[in-house]
Amino acid sequence: YRERVFPNKDVEIAKIDEDDFKGGFVGAVRYHFMKMYDPIQKDRKNFEKEYDFAYWGTTKKKTVDYENEEHRGKESGDIRHIVLKELYKSDEISTVFIGAVQGVKNIKWSKVITDITPHIAKARAVVCFNWLEEGKTALTARYNEALAYDVIPLVNYQYDTTNRLVADEWQRIRNSEDIIEKCKQLRDEDFRQKMLAKIKEKYAENTDTLEDYVEEFDRKLKVEIMMGLEQYIT
Repeated sequence: YRERVFPNKDVEIAKIDEDDFKGGFVGAVRYHFMKMYDPIQKDRKNFEKEYDFAYWGTTKKKTVDYENEEHRGKESGDIRHIVLKELYKSDEISTVFIGAVQGVKNIKWSKVITDITPHIAKARAVVCFNWLEEGKTALTARYNEALAYDVIPLVNYQYDTTNRLVADEWQRIRNSEDIIEKCKQLRDEDFRQKMLAKIKEKYAENTDTLEDYVEEFDRKLKVEIMMGLEQYIT
């Protein structure tokens, strides 16, 4: 921020971390907005499942490093693009891809999320990756987005290792073969509904209401502002 947003300005930077909120801030708030404002939420017929698997977003194949220009745009080491291509090529499951997945026929990404949610809602499963995180405890908004449309979030075996949101070890995968096998299991509607209920119950217990998030953010913001002002008060 000092270099790019406020160049040559003497500013104090305070940080409010999304992980300081119950269940994470960004994904949880996005879940509430999707449930409240997406028009397709009004009719459960929009949630009828047509695809075994969906993926939306990018593959993180290249690095995005704003501090080190030399490192930017290089191979990241994240292998999700390999897994996704294997799923795309599989003739054992039906898939839909939304966004920049190279080598895969996909639906064009849109910054307007409601342009792509009708496709997301038709899938039984997605997978959440977090392979480049050092601590392996971070969460991603895709988990929340999936649950807003009754999509089962499978996760990389090193994702959310403290189980803040992950409800069952069954959700964890190591490779494309695991994903394919679990997608087949989810074709059993009774099994899918039981797993979805278990995951949603854990999610509800470990996230807050939208009002709670707004109040907590407001409180944290006021604390940071007051702490910043103290240095100027004599």
